[in-house]
Amino acid sequence: GTKAEPVATVQKGVDLAQAGDAPNVFIAQGDYNEDVMVDDAALYGAYDASDWSRDLDSNTTTILAATDSAVEISNDGRLTVDGLTLASESATSAVGIYGNATVTVRATRAKIALSVNTSEHLGVYVGQDANVSLYDVRIEMDATAGKNIAVYMPAGKLLTANMLTITGETSDDDAIAMYLNYTTAQIFNSRISLSSGLGKCIGIFNGDGSVQVDGLDLEISGGDDGVIGFYQLTGFLNMRDVSVELGDSKSEVIGIYQTDGIECTVINSDFTLGESTMSAGYGVYHAGVEFSTVTIINAAIDVAGAADSAAGLIVNQSRVFVANTSMNVGEADEVFGMNIGLGGTELGDSFILNSAVATAPAAVSDQLPLRIEQVTTRKSIHVVGSDLYGDSPDCLISADTDCVTDVSDVNACEWEFCAQAEGNLNVAPGFASDSGLHLAADSDLIDAGIDPSPFTPTELAPLMRVDIDYDLRPAGDGFDIGADEVTP
Repeated sequence: GTKAEPVATVQKGVDLAQAGDAPNVFIAQGDYNEDVMVDDAALYGAYDASDWSRDLDSNTTTILAATDSAVEISNDGRLTVDGLTLASESATSAVGIYGNATVTVRATRAKIALSVNTSEHLGVYVGQDANVSLYDVRIEMDATAGKNIAVYMPAGKLLTANMLTITGETSDDDAIAMYLNYTTAQIFNSRISLSSGLGKCIGIFNGDGSVQVDGLDLEISGGDDGVIGFYQLTGFLNMRDVSVELGDSKSEVIGIYQTDGIECTVINSDFTLGESTMSAGYGVYHAGVEFSTVTIINAAIDVAGAADSAAGLIVNQSRVFVANTSMNVGEADEVFGMNIGLGGTELGDSFILNSAVATAPAAVSDQLPLRIEQVTTRKSIHVVGSDLYGDSPDCLISADTDCVTDVSDVNACEWEFCAQAEGNLNVAPGFASDSGLHLAADSDLIDAGIDPSPFTPTELAPLMRVDIDYDLRPAGDGFDIGADEVTP
């Protein structure tokens, strides 16, 4: 087809374009009730049929399929989508873009709308070794009787997402914004909002791979079978400028859940967790492997509480570096600010610097602002310039058989595994109400901290000079303890 004599269907345009030298298809505004199959094509929407001018704000071009997929890509195929809305009204599985093995997908300024109550909604679903790039894409999933998964890459290769928005209404099964297995993912300046469901609700699942996030608002209102912000089985997880808000659940509520993790890095991010009414609530849970690391800087972790166990940070077998961080943990049967288990294979010592930890009472077992377990007896833990506070805690620090209840003994290193302890406090942190663990104007933690820079790896040192909001430190006579630096 040509602009002077356009064809009537998108599929016909694709077939003609693929037979020629330039597989570009320009599509006028309107609804196209068809499903499209491509080998190598670029689909551009939002054109005015009268003069073929383009206006993405005024002209809407929609491919509406009655079958499973609005657009399907053949093996080794390539698809570019720009300025289109893709929708499926399938009564079984509704898919916006479906790609077979080793496909390449590039979607920009596009929308995927899945509105029919089917057995599952899959926004983008690609096969083995696929490369997917999403820029300024919106994926909307309405309520469904089955699963809601916006980006599904069960054996993918590479995902790059920038300015991606994912919304999902209530589902009767699992709701997962991104399911990524064997995939390297880079996610920037994006937003995820999922409603509660009867199954498990997960922001980003990564079975094996690497996930880098720089700028993400993640909100999940709840889920009967558990609510997890980031769920990684093995690999690397690095995030910066991330805000996570999770609702209540009968099962676990966890900000980050990482098993066999190689690296977990959290910088200038905040986590607000609802209550687990029948299970556990953890801000960050990391089970590592040999030589793995956990780094948390300028973070705020607020855990409402749980029926069973609640903690701001749980680590098994990893070197830990926590600086300029605030944690507040609500009531549970057992309550930990930080529960750190070391296996003896860590690369270097662990540090807790200029951080504030507050714990609520435990109903059955222990309430511990800091618990440390270690396979060896090596003195490898540094706790400096931090506030360890509990509402009638069993110990300020529990280390092996040592239970330290007085902050003077904490600072005297009168506990197992202590390499260094000084300048620590035991005072109520004075978090302002409903403030993301920012400090109240009369907090005892203002000007009471230390500069963590001398203890910090060179590449991380600049982060010591800002707080979670990137306000400069120190603003007063000294560093404020925790994630927030109170400014005049």
